[in-house]
Amino acid sequence: MRKPAPTSPSNKGIALSDWLYTMFLFTKSDFKSVVIPTTVFGTIAAPKATVIHVCARLIWVWFNLLQFCVSNQSLSPAEDAANKPWRPIPAHRITVTTARRLRWMLLFVCILLSIAIPGIALAIGIWANNELCLDSHWVTRNICNALGYAAFNSGATNIKSLSDDRCAPTTIALRAQLVNALIILTTIQSQDFRDSSGDALAGRRTLPLVYPQGSRIAITTLLILWSFFLCILWGLGILPSIIFLGLGAYVGGRFVTLRSTAADRRSYVYYNVWLCAAQILPFAVSQ
Repeated sequence: MRKPAPTSPSNKGIALSDWLYTMFLFTKSDFKSVVIPTTVFGTIAAPKATVIHVCARLIWVWFNLLQFCVSNQSLSPAEDAANKPWRPIPAHRITVTTARRLRWMLLFVCILLSIAIPGIALAIGIWANNELCLDSHWVTRNICNALGYAAFNSGATNIKSLSDDRCAPTTIALRAQLVNALIILTTIQSQDFRDSSGDALAGRRTLPLVYPQGSRIAITTLLILWSFFLCILWGLGILPSIIFLGLGAYVGGRFVTLRSTAADRRSYVYYNVWLCAAQILPFAVSQ
């Protein structure tokens, strides 16, 4: 009887890299919408922006995002098979059972990493959004997204460094967090246009499914109104205001005029560019 071949260091390295790539695939779609904007916001909003702080924010944001993604994707594998077949579960890189175990392991990891109160609030919000199915209706879905985004921004801003120095947010940062949460509350349905087929399969009642025409007109109107309001609120000059208003009008106009799934995916990328700019505005003006 042949003995099993011993695991070589090179095989262990391959296994580790494969596992890390699987974890990356869980969060791949949300780097542009969560990891980059919230890490940038936390770095700009906090008084200290050392390399240690930036790395700590990036680790905290990514692990909490991974917790959300594993929870969400392990509960709706059929939706991902239709919308994003490259994700770990439909691609058979990990089973649903293993993903569910990983989901609860990540809960404890994220609690340990959460050196600010928003981390605990975020864990509760993830559980409510996914396990309690609050993401199935557009009202509770938008509310959960707004609260979750606020928790990500707040946690990233309040991260401590390894020397245990607290980075207390400024008044501008606190106002910006509130405004950003309201922006998400009213415009985050922009992410749902590209996923309509999967959301319908999962039985969700998102705005694009409930109001196909009205939701597109609404997102266009809201992006233009928010762009105008933010220019006034943060006191932008004439040229920056024209550029930001133009960006908002362009992104909003795409949702009305370009309606294919591919176009909606591209429009959501541009929406995240607009959102990232909206988050940076108050700090760019205050410099």
